[in-house]
Amino acid sequence: MGKAIEEWEEEISEQARNEGRLKGERKQILQFIQE
Repeated sequence: MGKAIEEWEEEISEQARNEGRLKGERKQILQFIQE
């Protein structure tokens, strides 16, 4: 039971990192377009 929760939390944190990276890239692209 505990192991499943740990894996689930790892999966969520990985998704959060991926989303954060996407948002960062999108922000850079928007800045690049505005220049």
